[in-house]
Amino acid sequence: MSFKIFSLQLFGKIKPTESIENKRKSLLDDFEEFNKVEESEELKQYLELEKWVNSDEFRKKKSETESLQFKGSKEFNSLKEFERLKKSKKIKNYFKIVDSSDLKKFEGLKNSQKVTDYDVLLDYVKKGQFAKDKSEFKVQQKSKKEKAKFEDSEAYKKHLNFKQLKSDGDVKFFLKFNKSSLYKNYLDVLVSNDLKKYNELKELVESKKFNQRKAYLEDKNKWQKTEEYAKQQEYLSMKKLSHLVKYFSYKGSNAFDFFKKWEVSFEDDFNLTKLDENKWSGKTYIADKMLGDNYSLSGDLQVYTDGANVKTGDKLIIEVRKEKKTGKVWQASSGFMPVELEYTSGIVSSWPSFWQ
Repeated sequence: MSFKIFSLQLFGKIKPTESIENKRKSLLDDFEEFNKVEESEELKQYLELEKWVNSDEFRKKKSETESLQFKGSKEFNSLKEFERLKKSKKIKNYFKIVDSSDLKKFEGLKNSQKVTDYDVLLDYVKKGQFAKDKSEFKVQQKSKKEKAKFEDSEAYKKHLNFKQLKSDGDVKFFLKFNKSSLYKNYLDVLVSNDLKKYNELKELVESKKFNQRKAYLEDKNKWQKTEEYAKQQEYLSMKKLSHLVKYFSYKGSNAFDFFKKWEVSFEDDFNLTKLDENKWSGKTYIADKMLGDNYSLSGDLQVYTDGANVKTGDKLIIEVRKEKKTGKVWQASSGFMPVELEYTSGIVSSWPSFWQ
């Protein structure tokens, strides 16, 4: 070994083969993974999601969704109008009576015989027919020899019946209720636009659809419940996937140019427990073909063994041992000569499988 090479190794200028090979293997693994990812459906899906999430349509949808709120919405205005009508005095008084027992009783008496008779007799008395009949009765009695009592007359009986009906509890109730402000309000509201509007709004605000919409508009997390948000989260999750992160770190770089321009013609990772005899020989081509055994050159300090000084197992180790060994040495003047040297070493050659 020259002093220059020794110095370069000493100061780390020449990196160990194992370090270089590990780096190459790691880069090759990344290159193979890069190609696999580039052809994957997963990458297509990711790029589609990325395009969607960064689109104007997505941003518009997000902005519209986040700006939605209950206050100021048509649902808010409908509920506000319903509450206003619900609190109005006329509507409140209407509902005080609409399902009451008093109204039911009143409606039941409206066409009853008592009330019908009372109305007829009231008309008879108030319009003066009773007074006229009474006067005529008196005139008729003056010309008669036998005078009848007025109490026995039909007019008197009608008047008496009128007074009895007037004092009847049901009739008194009917008359009082009919003149009450609550009933007059009931009649006014019954045909009003306010009641019609109130009933329409009541049906609306109590509907499942309305309350679902109200809950949605009031939900501060409404955006997080959209399909668009789900897609965004899927995109962000995929963006963190280690193989995709690595893919984009290499995308557009020249890191893989070596593998794109060069083709491996021969390699071995020496992961077997012994040399692969299909690839390697423990002798040089000349030694094998001429002598059938290894030989040293003049000036060598070692005898070359046939595989005894070679170890494998994820890497190749050629050992130089301090041990006496008899072998052959080539000398230009005398050819191959027997020799005993103080060291042994190994040698490997790919001549059985590869020449370049």
